[in-house]
Amino acid sequence: MNNKGFMMTEVVVVSVIVLSVLVTMYVSYGKLFTGFKEKINYYNPDSIYKLANVRDAMIKDGTLNTLIKEYTSTIKIDSYCKGLCNELKSTNNIYISNYGDLKKINNTNQTFKDYIAFLENNIENKNNYYLIIETEVYNNYYYSYLEVEKLWKN
Repeated sequence: MNNKGFMMTEVVVVSVIVLSVLVTMYVSYGKLFTGFKEKINYYNPDSIYKLANVRDAMIKDGTLNTLIKEYTSTIKIDSYCKGLCNELKSTNNIYISNYGDLKKINNTNQTFKDYIAFLENNIENKNNYYLIIETEVYNNYYYSYLEVEKLWKN
């Protein structure tokens, strides 16, 4: 009996199955790495910690309440970054904005624009104000945000 034709068919079938598994794994790992990169760049623990310190300092001295009461458009807040973040070799920009003004933030960095687009798709509570921090460490940009609720009663 001649088994050469059967053996060739078996090799082709097994090769197709193995390639299908490899392609599926490649696609799955691509999604995994994309999600991991997003978590590192958009939910950076150091940035969140810095932003929480800035928020707490602004609440303590009443600046945050004043900024929100007098809010007309997005505000860049530099003075609170300098003292709190000198220990790291990083540059920080902090903004306060409401949801509707996120696109008005004057920042030409493409990764920042990508982050704003990400926020617009992922923010659930669109009625609050947001503190947004952009941290640059060795030409890599990391972002985080904290919701800020109004601290006074109308």
